Amino acid sequence: MRLIICLIAVIQLVACSSSSAPTRYYLLNPMTSSASDNSVDMALVVGPVQVANHLQRRGIIDRRSAHELNYSSAQLWASALPQQLPVIIRQSLQQQLPNAQLSDFSQALPIANTSSHQLMVEVLHFDGELGGQVRLTASWQLYNRVDHLVVAQGLFNQQIPTTTSDYDDLVRVHNELLSALTQQLVKAVITADAAGKS
Repeated sequence: MRLIICLIAVIQLVACSSSSAPTRYYLLNPMTSSASDNSVDMALVVGPVQVANHLQRRGIIDRRSAHELNYSSAQLWASALPQQLPVIIRQSLQQQLPNAQLSDFSQALPIANTSSHQLMVEVLHFDGELGGQVRLTASWQLYNRVDHLVVAQGLFNQQIPTTTSDYDDLVRVHNELLSALTQQLVKAVITADAAGKS
């Protein structure tokens, strides 16, 4: 009798594990645009890109309320946002400003970096609700390393609604917001580069 009970328990355990949803992994992508500005040749360090503590887990957030966050155990970022965002922002900037001399903050630290400017970003909110709004809030500064001056700064705060209640769409809107932030950064770099040449 005891053996039969054990066999039933094992069968139930196998059935539960086989029916659980598979883990899915998501990546953000650089912004895509046919427009670019070839006149900008600024030497720019991109970073640090700081990410709020509650955004550093790999589980994608489904915000339940103003005070409750649900971290998915099956829908994950392929790499955590603190690793993804600096790369995506730099790649997007390079696509829009192909002649700019960009370097990563992490790569610039060990050596004497001669870049004239530095772009620093702090991501405060980057999450959303399945079937609801996704929000990105980030502050940024463009710093002249030669003159030791902040030449531009701003706060990006935007929400975009999802169109469906699935994680594919949630990630799509995350990407759309990140592209909009990057576009704001591109405009700031273009303006600062033109001012420095005038």
